[in-house]
Amino acid sequence: MHGMQLHEEDGQRKYLTPEKRDTFLKAAEDAPREVRTFCATLVYSACRITEELGLTTGRADLKVPLNMVQEWLGHAELSTAAIYVDADSAAAQTNRSKDVGLMAYKKTIVCLANSIKQHPGRCIAGKEVLPGGEFGDWIRPIGDRPSDEVLPSEFRYPDNSVPKLLDIIDVPLLRSRPNDHQKENHVIDASKRWQKRGSIPAEQLSDLRDKPKTLWINNHQTETKDGIYNCLTPEEATTQTYSLTLIRPEDFVIIVASKTWDGVTKKKCMTRFRYNSVVYALSLTDPVATDAFRTKDEGEYALENVDICVSLTEPNLKEMPPRCYKLVAAIFSEEPF
Repeated sequence: MHGMQLHEEDGQRKYLTPEKRDTFLKAAEDAPREVRTFCATLVYSACRITEELGLTTGRADLKVPLNMVQEWLGHAELSTAAIYVDADSAAAQTNRSKDVGLMAYKKTIVCLANSIKQHPGRCIAGKEVLPGGEFGDWIRPIGDRPSDEVLPSEFRYPDNSVPKLLDIIDVPLLRSRPNDHQKENHVIDASKRWQKRGSIPAEQLSDLRDKPKTLWINNHQTETKDGIYNCLTPEEATTQTYSLTLIRPEDFVIIVASKTWDGVTKKKCMTRFRYNSVVYALSLTDPVATDAFRTKDEGEYALENVDICVSLTEPNLKEMPPRCYKLVAAIFSEEPF
């Protein structure tokens, strides 16, 4: 009977060394959340790639043996690991209990942004439609996760279609969760479907426009020629009371240019416009607009009579110093792209 073989016939090692596993996990740290999870599952479960591709939550046993917890946390005694497991379970139960007894509620919004955020997630936002038909405050439905994005499985309608700009949507929610300048955040009830109630005509956008004197604070921009007044420091952002606005800009242009990251060249879409005599250049995250303009040649494309939704992001902690970015999250154009 043959034991486990560490090497192939040609001398190549079959399995990773601990150092190589650590290098693999370190490289995965900068990848999107889904990739990090996939890589960590491969390492800690020792499953095959094909096995993990077929893994669903219903097929995963989330009860971890104490001896494995002891090994991962480096505890000398199994009893110490048990204390941590009990505490973690209690914390998880406490987090779940926060929603128990809460009066879940529903907000009806008109969709004014369905923006790209940590693919395949989205940042969806709009203004509340009040019982009398008038429009209220901004609402940003967020997922109950640190990065706040809403996943396709959470925002799809019962017929599997997705929200579009100007849709009127019933969104089931659990609680308000303002975060510094993002006062508009409400955690969704992911167990319930969103419902489309109708839509409003584009002519009604004038009733929804905001009239800020400026787009937050205009002190900073990225150290490239791309951005003009496109970011705030986190300290500046905490002084702000909102993170979403719908405006009517002037001299609006979409700029299509090629950018290279890690040796891969892709087309990127930026915007440039004037608002209250100030010129801005901001990244574009409207998926419909970016898909349309990435098919065009590099250059500048002027759009007349547009409304835009501008969003102020949470701090990007992956860069130093961190910044909160102003983004054009949606474009409402009278002419098709």
